[in-house]
Parts: sequence; structure tokens; C-alpha cells
Amino acid sequence: MGKKDSAIGSLATLLTAKTKADLLTNRDLRFEVSVKERSWYDCSLKTTVTYTDGDGNTYEQEETDWELCHSEEYINDTSVWTLNRSFDDCQGEITYNTDNIQSDINRRIEDAAANGETYTGPTTWQELVEQEPENYEWLTRQIEECKTIGNIPTTLINGGNPSVVNGEIVFDPTPSS
Repeated sequence: MGKKDSAIGSLATLLTAKTKADLLTNRDLRFEVSVKERSWYDCSLKTTVTYTDGDGNTYEQEETDWELCHSEEYINDTSVWTLNRSFDDCQGEITYNTDNIQSDINRRIEDAAANGETYTGPTTWQELVEQEPENYEWLTRQIEECKTIGNIPTTLINGGNPSVVNGEIVFDPTPSS
């Protein structure tokens, strides 16, 4: 399949780009092409961590040992990984995350009212993300990358026949042997 400069730009255009912003980057190309299931897993490997609070008191807490879980020894060991949650697509995962953030905000509002206080913080997850962008870069990135173009088609283009542009076959679905 050939390329046409008129469709993608020319070498002259590329060479006259004035800044890095004029060029595509990997970030520009990060998006989901089709609907893809997303899964979250829990790891059963634990470690005990010792913490010291502001008063100098120490306490121990058991936590997941993510470093060990992701080590070469255990990364593919199905005996330590358990499916926690799955989503049909990236939008399902985003909705789950934003619903949890909104629930937390709603709880804070209710707690303030129950204590006779006035809540002055953000009232929506969007406001919170806007006020604290450094804490929600992961969510912003997730939203930016979730641009699916739809489900994978069940029928081939042009009824499965070769597609022709300007008299040239640009796609031939017949297997080459």
C-alpha cells in the first residue's frame, strides 16, 4: 500500500515545522482503537511495613508487596493473582473511578452537615480534579486516552472485496499465499 503526500503531509512540511509542538508525539497516538476489556487484579503477597507518626509512635501494617508481585518470579503466577474487577471498556473504568470520587465528596458534604459545619470544598469530581490536578493526573490521562472509535466491525469493508482508490487496490482482504 502506497502513501500519498497530500493525505499525510510532505517532507517539506515536516522540515519546516517550527517547534516540537508541530509534531505528533507518542502521547498524541495513545488511544484505544477498539473496545477492550479492562481488568484489575489483587496480589496475595504481603509484607509488613513499619510507620512512624508525627508524635514519634511506630506501628506496623500489613500491605501488598507490589514489588514482589511484579517480580519476574510472580508476575505470571496465577496462584498469587485474583481478579478484583473488570470493565467492558475504558469508559467503564473511568465511570467507576469518577463515581468513587463523587461518593467520597458526597460523604464529606454529609459529614460536614452532620457535624453542624459548612462544607466549602469541591462539590463535583470535576471541580476536585480542577482544584488538585497534580493528584488526578492519572484520571486526566485516562480520560484523554479513552477515545475508542467503536466496536470491531463484524463485516468487512466493501463486502469483503478489494477496495480501490484512484484505480489502485489499497486493501485486499484475500489471503496471500
